Amino acid sequence: MSAEIHDTASFDEVLEQRFGRRTALKAVLGVGGAVVATATVGVDAVVAQDNNPYAPGELTYDAVPQSGTDSIVLPAGFTHDVVISWGDPVVPGAPAFDIQNQTGVAQEQQCGFNHDYLAFLPKKWGSDNSKSGLLWINHEYTDSTMMFENYTSSKGQVDVELAAHGGTVVEVVRDDDGPWTYVPTSRYNRRITANTPMTLTGPVAGDSRLQTTADPTGREVLGMLNNCGGGLTPWGTILTCEENFDQYFGRGASIPADDRGAYVKKTLASVAATTGASSRRWENVYPRFDLSLNPREYLRFGWVVEVDPYDPTSKPKKRTALGRFKHEAAAGTTSTGGKFVSYSGDDQVNQFIYKFVTSATISRKKGANADLLDSGTLYVARFDADGTGAWLPLTFGTAPLVASSAFTDQADVLIRAREAAQLLGATPMSRPEDIEVNPVTKKVYAVMTGNSGGSVNAANPRANSTSVGVPAGSSIAGQGLGHVVEITEANGDNASLTFAWEIFLLCGQPNQTGSVAVDSSPAATLSTTVADNITYWAGYDESEVSPVARVDNVSFDSRGNVFFSTDGQPSALAGPDPAAPTKLVGWNDCLIGFPTEGAERGHGKTLMTAVDGCEVTGPFFTPDDKTLFVSIQHPGVDQFVWTSPAKAPAAQIGTFAAPGSTWNTTPAIAGTTTGVPRPAALAIRRLNGKEIAYGKPDHGLESESEGLSLSNPVAGSLAVLGGLLAFRYRRMQPASEIEVG
Repeated sequence: MSAEIHDTASFDEVLEQRFGRRTALKAVLGVGGAVVATATVGVDAVVAQDNNPYAPGELTYDAVPQSGTDSIVLPAGFTHDVVISWGDPVVPGAPAFDIQNQTGVAQEQQCGFNHDYLAFLPKKWGSDNSKSGLLWINHEYTDSTMMFENYTSSKGQVDVELAAHGGTVVEVVRDDDGPWTYVPTSRYNRRITANTPMTLTGPVAGDSRLQTTADPTGREVLGMLNNCGGGLTPWGTILTCEENFDQYFGRGASIPADDRGAYVKKTLASVAATTGASSRRWENVYPRFDLSLNPREYLRFGWVVEVDPYDPTSKPKKRTALGRFKHEAAAGTTSTGGKFVSYSGDDQVNQFIYKFVTSATISRKKGANADLLDSGTLYVARFDADGTGAWLPLTFGTAPLVASSAFTDQADVLIRAREAAQLLGATPMSRPEDIEVNPVTKKVYAVMTGNSGGSVNAANPRANSTSVGVPAGSSIAGQGLGHVVEITEANGDNASLTFAWEIFLLCGQPNQTGSVAVDSSPAATLSTTVADNITYWAGYDESEVSPVARVDNVSFDSRGNVFFSTDGQPSALAGPDPAAPTKLVGWNDCLIGFPTEGAERGHGKTLMTAVDGCEVTGPFFTPDDKTLFVSIQHPGVDQFVWTSPAKAPAAQIGTFAAPGSTWNTTPAIAGTTTGVPRPAALAIRRLNGKEIAYGKPDHGLESESEGLSLSNPVAGSLAVLGGLLAFRYRRMQPASEIEVG
């Protein structure tokens, strides 16, 4: 088990142990970085130094300031396209969106609600085509107060909500240098909903504990719920993750004590559904959500689902070998031995980080990987205080997962993965959310969005808010600010059983003195220092970085730059309101980029600030790194009113009648609403057509050749020595090694 940290001395010791070495490394790289960059990249790097305002390896855009402005704010030279919004017609013949006359039948043909994870796939899998492809969109959940004028959980409204869950596949295109649009008549377009038939596969498929009256085989289930994060496979399929599935089931207190209900009651100890009525009250309309009538239906959710976006007739598969918990991600890569490896966070306080390694290797033959994910080993992470860690196998029959510990077989272990992980001694984390693999270094970046009551340990070193004098439930201090853990697998092999780890980022208001003002305001009169709010930007000079809090989703470009999107930042960071400088305003959620290696490692720069009341989700790059797709989720919903820097802000919820944003709205309805803001997928790009992270700005001297122009010394050396940048979009395995159609 990781050593627990409870006092100031041990906290300081961990900071010195984990951060001191990295700071020293940065200083060394800073001295020699320019020489290495010039040697490996040549004239291009010299141009960057002599005629460009950016340092070698620095992201070549000017950070936008954090703000509470109700609009999409980007640096000079950037623009964005709204590609597809909730309700837009998807399949050919779909009706136009009419918010006053919604039906389940119409919604099944239209883009779903609350966009989350995105993935861009070229129309020919494995190609580098960045002007035409398929866009996958997760639809995490529905918000009845924003979707309907008066929510009564009627059958008609529930049918709309069921249809607005799941995912969307649409073909997207960009002509010449114009905007991104979607093709409403494409044969690839598809909606997957909470009613779409799916197959359960792997060790739990057919198990008696998943058999219901509607499905006595235990192998068929209707739909997927709360699809948050996701990932790609090297063979061109989507992995989409069921996260907070428990919220859809009601009447948990009335589960029968017979054989149908006894086991489900046991699982509620770790993933509890509502004991009374659920918030949506779907159980009043459809008995499959009523735990008192159909308790086993509950066990058929909480899985990773594999979808083939290239075949609209294909049946999605819930891959039970990857375990059942609140999956935030399924980030894929290939081990040195050719096995597929997928990383997942379990998005709840004091839960764990997992990875799955297939038993077999990836085949180069098209179609041969169809069942690869049904056999393999699920592991859970233990982080030790000395900066090392281990992957512990969730395998029945190995100590302590034996019959005497109340597990009966492997299916039982996978269904109750949380309990098995705890028994193994895994490290509880501060809400582990998205996890992604750097395509250049193969290092793994795990995001802790933050919470107000998590365990304090080496990998989660800051105290929670209640221990530092901040009101209970506040997210403005300690763990509530969020952090990022960087994992380096032993021998560079993602299938390894041991690893080293670093803290990459401790979020908050940057401050070189080692503490941070809870309001994050630059005005001294508004600052209130709180203990254990020390911040850390991978050792970079914090006087030069952008503030950020509550990072959530992760994406890499092909050169290894990482971009984080945030969830709930206005509850954690605030500053003076430009319209009324004596007042505070919460800073809207944002998108921020970082180099991960070399002298610029940790130099975080905000690329985008988003609209009021939203969450920024799902960033994903095109193969050429020139477009960054991103989701705007629940615009106008989550609002925070600050009255004092020392007090937690008051939360307010936008509604159909009184939305908290005027962005991307439906037409106004007289006497009813000023217009409802719609979740949407955006495409961010430079006006000059260059790369997002390293494109030359117009105000600098531009080279005739974009080339590699990589002035980062570590990544530049890797590019020359190993050719890793040729990997580019084929992030898990070169496409030339997989047959494509």
